[in-house]
Amino acid sequence: MAEFKDRNAASDESDQTDECDDEGFVPEAKPPAVVAERFVLLVLLTDLADGVHAETVGARRDGIEKRKRALDHLVALGMRPDDLESAEQRLAWGVRTGQVEGGLAVSTMWRIEGAGVLAWALGLRQSIRPVGEAEEPDSLRSELPTNATTFEAFCRRATVRPLGELLVARHEWATRWFPVEQQGPHEERSRILERIRALRWLTEPEQDELCTTPVH
Repeated sequence: MAEFKDRNAASDESDQTDECDDEGFVPEAKPPAVVAERFVLLVLLTDLADGVHAETVGARRDGIEKRKRALDHLVALGMRPDDLESAEQRLAWGVRTGQVEGGLAVSTMWRIEGAGVLAWALGLRQSIRPVGEAEEPDSLRSELPTNATTFEAFCRRATVRPLGELLVARHEWATRWFPVEQQGPHEERSRILERIRALRWLTEPEQDELCTTPVH
């Protein structure tokens, strides 16, 4: 099985504004190449987490296959641990040592909902899925480049929707979040949470890591 080895462009949006919005930040879309890379990583890291979770609930053969597929794909793209966000690095290290933190695999699996938002932002699909529909990992995985060369081209050629469209979507999903924010955990709430998290990351330049972007 392949394993990681350690190693140590801004959007040209005509409708960006110089005024801070009512949440106290100047909206700015993430560079297309950054969004493209994050989309690919989210899909593969959720696949890896799905494999880890499958193993813990007794589906060992299926889990091992998913885990190997995700790791092999990450290596084929030339990705290294330093390319991952902090929580993703902990997941990768846990997979390597056989000791994944409790709950980390499940929380990472939910990131597939954010990946769906990034797919929309990149123009890979026409709309974000309705709130009642879960994201389909297989559909997103079919969009992924297969090797380092196609990955580089995928990121270089990426485009992101205009900032205005991103902000409209952010507002729409924020209005869905407010009614469920104080509720206990349930699937629809988690789905909304990860989608608004991705939209905030897309439009707030100070948010470096998607996984730690706050939703409040």
